[in-house]
Amino acid sequence: MKYLFNFLFAVIIITSAYAQPGTLDSSFGDAGKVIGPNYYAYVYATTIQQDGKIIACGGGSYGNQGGFLLIRYNPDGSVDSSFGTNGAVVTDFSGPIDEAYGVVVQPDGKILAAGQVGRNIDAGVIRYLPNGDPDSSFGVNGIAVTELLGGDDYVSSMALQQDGKILVTGMQGTRYAFVIRYLPDGSLDNGFGDNGKQLTFFDREMEINSVAVQGDGKILIGGIADRLYSSSKFLIIRYLSDDSLDEAFGEAGIVKATFPNYKNTKLYSIALQDDNKIVAAGGTTLGYDEFMALARFESNGIPDLLFGNEGKVITDFNRQISETKTVLLQPDGKIVAIGSAYDYIGINGVFALARYKTDGSLDSSFGTNGLQTTAVGDNARGNAAAMQPDGKIVIVGDTYISGQTYSSVFCLARYNGGKLNNLPEFAKIQKWQGHYGFTWNSWPGNKTTYYSVGRSTNASSFTEIAQVTDIPKQKKYKFEDPNPLSGIVYYRLTAVRTDGVMVNSNIITCGNDAGFIQLYPNPAKNSLHIEGLSATEKTKLSILDFSGYAKLVTTATGNSYNFNIAQLKPGNYMLVIETKGNVVTKKFVKEQ
Repeated sequence: MKYLFNFLFAVIIITSAYAQPGTLDSSFGDAGKVIGPNYYAYVYATTIQQDGKIIACGGGSYGNQGGFLLIRYNPDGSVDSSFGTNGAVVTDFSGPIDEAYGVVVQPDGKILAAGQVGRNIDAGVIRYLPNGDPDSSFGVNGIAVTELLGGDDYVSSMALQQDGKILVTGMQGTRYAFVIRYLPDGSLDNGFGDNGKQLTFFDREMEINSVAVQGDGKILIGGIADRLYSSSKFLIIRYLSDDSLDEAFGEAGIVKATFPNYKNTKLYSIALQDDNKIVAAGGTTLGYDEFMALARFESNGIPDLLFGNEGKVITDFNRQISETKTVLLQPDGKIVAIGSAYDYIGINGVFALARYKTDGSLDSSFGTNGLQTTAVGDNARGNAAAMQPDGKIVIVGDTYISGQTYSSVFCLARYNGGKLNNLPEFAKIQKWQGHYGFTWNSWPGNKTTYYSVGRSTNASSFTEIAQVTDIPKQKKYKFEDPNPLSGIVYYRLTAVRTDGVMVNSNIITCGNDAGFIQLYPNPAKNSLHIEGLSATEKTKLSILDFSGYAKLVTTATGNSYNFNIAQLKPGNYMLVIETKGNVVTKKFVKEQ
């Protein structure tokens, strides 16, 4: 009996340590859920500190004050009483809609929150000390307020650059997208835009909801184009680090994308993969129903045709309305979309999650066939999410509790993400001047036996092509593929330790066969001539507009092809060239 008890105890420990991905984490709050504290509040953003404490922020009232509202929770879901007053901090700017829509934690533990503030509805940033007090060394008494063009400035998100500079994004009125950059002390960065402010005008109503920063400093913001029209679209804008639009991205720095046969398409969140592919998430409508919508784009803004259906994925939660508010990327490349699902009239709302494999298909090991919903209170909205280092997923939102004094309160849930290798990632591999070569630093102190070199044509399924033995005291390694594949090729290292544990590096993209494929004339009027195609394999040729719609599709069987484009309307297009899984894209102009 003693041995049976020990066996059952071990089984319980192992099961709890590696609970099924997508299930509620029973060690958090009340069976995985937290509601409250009990005062009026709406939540819009969240972040997780290095010590595992969770900050939820938005707008609300506490102690006869209203404004920015931040609440900090301990890792077990209890309110952290060491923060502010009983775990809450309220900052009142005396404005009609003082609300925080972004929050980040600096490496030194100080907390930044951004939103719209004051009677004139300006962009505002406040920095708090780790205990919740304003940081007087930032801005004016801890606060930096910026007015743009004299109208209403609606902040939607914020990000922290590697150099400590602070980005705040949103929209001025309904026609200008803006990016504001602050120095670490809260003053405007006069080397960016117009005295720290960059505005981009649109001739139709738009909305900005998300921001991400590439490793090379380029800035991406995402939202909704043509916001008041049934033809609304995913909108992504990319700026160079010096503030100008990146002409190499999309169409003059801007990507607009729709989902064929769907309307009212809205983007709420963007995330960057290690290979700089862009994952965008939101919702789109068919008839009277709305569905979660995901899209993935190449680093140049062209749809990633290896993801989902020509770069796009629709997910149905069998509710009338479902939408993604946050998209997260796991270290293994899987994608988690988080938001809400509810009925037409906005009742019976639940948290909604979906996890996808790297190719956009649902991950059946997560929740129920890749999906999970959770009722938190009577009508919950999942507005933001963050991922812990151990892979657990925290969702924050607000909910209504019938019979309660306050009509809306903060609520949270934490989910098991599955077993992740949470060892530190070894130094990232870097491409060098060879088209198919790269370097990396050693991973000292981690009992590495060898580095496995993986190669792929789709950035999803990798085949080992070489093993590089770890040499004691050697600090840097270099590898060049002796037999490279044609087309664009992806490489990844796997550090294999003596205990059998394997840790993957980032993914890099090599190859430049696109340079050998020539289009002419460009601009073209009636016929587009293509040179440099495979002489031995069939090649699929697709002409897409910049919303991702396929306009013309054909197959070539030789190394050149004359594509009849006379029926196309004048404008900018993409030629997508697919040969045995390799994809190359080229831009061209159709003239009148």
